[in-house]
Amino acid sequence: MPHLAQGGAPSAIGAAGGSAADLMIGPATFRYSGPATAVQRGLTLAAPQNRAAIIRIEEASDLSLTGPITSTSGAFIKTGPGTLRLAQPNGANKLMTHGSPNETARLNIGPNGESPTQGFSGVSVVDGTLTLGAPGQTNTLSRIFVGLFSSDLPGGETAGELAITDGILNLNGTLLAVGRNNGTVTTAPGGLASRLTVSGGLITNANHLSLGYQNAGLSGYNARPVMEMSGGTVVINNFFISESSGAKSTVTLTGGTVRALVSARFAMAANTEALFTLDGDALFETVGAFDTQLGYNNSATAVATLRLNGGTLSTRNIVKAASAQGTLSWNGGTLRPHTAGQTLQNLTAVQMSTNGAVIDTSLAAYTVAQDILTDPALAGAADGGLLKLGAHALSLTGSGNTFRGPVRVNAGLLRARLGGTNDLAVAEGAAFDALGERCTVGALTGTGTLSNGVIAVVGTLDPGTNGAPAGAAMTVQHLALTGGAFLACPWSTNSLGQITCDSVAVTGSLTVEGPGCFDLGSTEAAPIPMPFSLTVMTYGSFSGSFAGWKAVNTGLPEGKATTTLVETAAGRVTLHVRYSGTLLLVQ
Repeated sequence: MPHLAQGGAPSAIGAAGGSAADLMIGPATFRYSGPATAVQRGLTLAAPQNRAAIIRIEEASDLSLTGPITSTSGAFIKTGPGTLRLAQPNGANKLMTHGSPNETARLNIGPNGESPTQGFSGVSVVDGTLTLGAPGQTNTLSRIFVGLFSSDLPGGETAGELAITDGILNLNGTLLAVGRNNGTVTTAPGGLASRLTVSGGLITNANHLSLGYQNAGLSGYNARPVMEMSGGTVVINNFFISESSGAKSTVTLTGGTVRALVSARFAMAANTEALFTLDGDALFETVGAFDTQLGYNNSATAVATLRLNGGTLSTRNIVKAASAQGTLSWNGGTLRPHTAGQTLQNLTAVQMSTNGAVIDTSLAAYTVAQDILTDPALAGAADGGLLKLGAHALSLTGSGNTFRGPVRVNAGLLRARLGGTNDLAVAEGAAFDALGERCTVGALTGTGTLSNGVIAVVGTLDPGTNGAPAGAAMTVQHLALTGGAFLACPWSTNSLGQITCDSVAVTGSLTVEGPGCFDLGSTEAAPIPMPFSLTVMTYGSFSGSFAGWKAVNTGLPEGKATTTLVETAAGRVTLHVRYSGTLLLVQ
């Protein structure tokens, strides 16, 4: 068919109207080879039971139908390299009633386009793209295959695509399969990437969303199915990625929501690979008492990688089979566990890259016993560190953590062994627990509470936050100031000339392990008033010495010699700055 007119206009099939009843396709092929067009025309799929109506769209002949689509019997097959769009807004389309009695056999479309007798599902996308979606549109079907067993000739297999842009796709409690029996090393050298693309709308009432499954006894099965999602919602019972040996599947979610209600399993057989990437503002959520299962098959050749590059994974836990390979790679995404009592452990590796990791314990407490390692691909560059959100506790109990980026505790309690001299910020109302050990940090900021261990600062200790008025207070149970440390002492005066500054309350032991600096943060435009005194810390017990500590950034003119006097008495550390040339120390 080189031309298809609007409903009611003269055309090669007459001046038929735009209703579904005016164009009926039986167990044969409707082939469109004209220019790309959109027409207000519907159709009826009317192949008998166990047969299929076929629509073939040629290259550069994309066809959009904005009329209603219905099916009285049989199945529907989309073939040809072009795109068929079913684009009727505010309408209900019924796309099939019956599939093939033998779905696993090779598709056998007749030489003249006659309906096949085997190898097809309720809806089958053999080649090119089938696009569903318009505002208010509902499409109802049962069992859809995107990419299937259509050829046994060398290089003869093809890839299909299903694109969901809007509306509702109701799968009637059945299956959406991508790459099912779709290619071997003979029929598709290098593998074929049949794909599901979701940019809007809702896929619902689906029992399985399956990528990379074969049950046709194929030798050398090598499908490379893809799912890409930038918007919309997918609600499924079971999400299976790389079900059968030979499959290598890729799932990338950059927007929208995928909600699995029963299971989420990746790399489900030996000799499979599953790559799942969350990015942007996408949400992947497992609902109920089950885990996200990386490397579901207990084989060393079942390989699954979960990349949290953005978005949010909300799940009970992330697990793998004992012998499988399952890697979690963090690069800015959020893990939000939703069930208490779970521990992340026994994965092949947990790695952190440039944009770091976010763990949100707003729904449940969580433990990470697995060591969190700096991604080796950074080759020495800094990773992005950890942001802890949520009121429930998070415990990092691994003894071999190597990530070195900043650790920010914005809410709740973080118990952690840190692997490097991470900068640590503990917000007001939040808390950090050092698990009874010495925890060495770079910079230490915030107004939270730090306890159960010695916090050793090698960088700058700066209570409060940048830009906040002076007067912030931090509480630390045991504090050590190493040689070379700085204590930031931002200060201000009130109308009576009284000085207020940030301070640290050390409820246990304060140890000074070497010389350092008090940073008063002043400039020549606003120097400290002389003589200058302020209390910068309180403590329970004291050891070490402030010998060699000096005040810097006083704002005083160059050449003015000053004396720094540090008093450690009656549980207080008081700093005095005087004009002089002698350093005095009182303990």
